Order: sequence, then structure tokens, then C-alpha cells
Amino acid sequence: MGKRQNKTEKRNRRAKMKQYFKPLHTVAPQNVTVVDGDTVKFSKDGHTFYVRLIGINAPELNLDNSQSPQPFSIEAKERLGQLLLDAKDVKISLHPNLTDDTQNRLLGHLHVNLKGQYMNVSHVLLSEGLAVPYKIRRGLTKVERMNYDLLAYEAQRHRIGVHSIPGYVTEDGKFDENKRAV
Repeated sequence: MGKRQNKTEKRNRRAKMKQYFKPLHTVAPQNVTVVDGDTVKFSKDGHTFYVRLIGINAPELNLDNSQSPQPFSIEAKERLGQLLLDAKDVKISLHPNLTDDTQNRLLGHLHVNLKGQYMNVSHVLLSEGLAVPYKIRRGLTKVERMNYDLLAYEAQRHRIGVHSIPGYVTEDGKFDENKRAV
């Protein structure tokens, strides 16, 4: 019964996503909460919606299995949470494709209003070494891809965050499970 209910919930969420949201629209949800370093969630009309941040990959918390959290996953989640806490308001710019490959999460850029200026949280996470550019970056313009790469390069050059562990960040923008902080 549990799996059938889960499938029904996912089907209902997909239908509601198509009903409430349109590609390239900007939404300003209330009470956005952090799932992990590259995913947030919010509620609308009693439904919970997840948003995967476009173009970045943060280390996995591994909460749904027996593995321990990857290095810097907790720091990435906490930093994203702090940005949301400090924000006067939040906007999410939705991706042209609207959902990820699983069709269970919206895709978008998360912008927080800090001191009267909107800031893309992905820029902060990349510059602080708490995320890396995701190599499959559909939905990013060429300029955005270059900015993401430059921010990550600076974090790598200064060996901060995920870049402080030799070999931890792989060439495809993922994290080597066998590398741990020293």
C-alpha cells in the first residue's frame, strides 16, 4: 500500500506542478525550506513542491540510506538555510523545461533578497566551495555557465570547501564517495 500511495502522491504533484506553474515564470513562495544543498521545497494550496537548483551539484546528505553524509553536505544545507533565513523575500525563476528528468521536482534559479539586492544562491554556494557546476547544465545561458565555472575555479584555486579534499570533485561535477576530509 505504501508504494501505491507514494506513486499516487507523485502523480498528483506532477499534475499540480503543471496546473500552478509555467516554464520561465517567476514565483515568490512563502516559507521555503531546505532539503539539501541544491534542493528546496515550499507549499502551495496544501501541496509540497520541490525545486532543484539549476546548474549546480552539492554533496549528498544520504538521509535515505545507510551511507554517511558526503563531506560538506551538511555545510551546504546549512549555508542555503542561512541565506533563506537572512532573506527579506525569495524568488524562484523556473526553467524552460519546468521539471527535472524524474518530473518530481521543478527546476529553477533561487534568488534571495539580501539588503535590497537579489542574489542567486548558486553563486554563493559555488564561490564558497559548497557546490560545483553540474556538467549537464541545460537551462543555463553561455554567460551563466561561464560565471558558474569562474566562481568554482576561484573556490578551487583557494582550496576551499569541497575543493579542499584532493580528488573529491570528479571531472563530471560529482563527488568521489571514497574521498573523505583529512
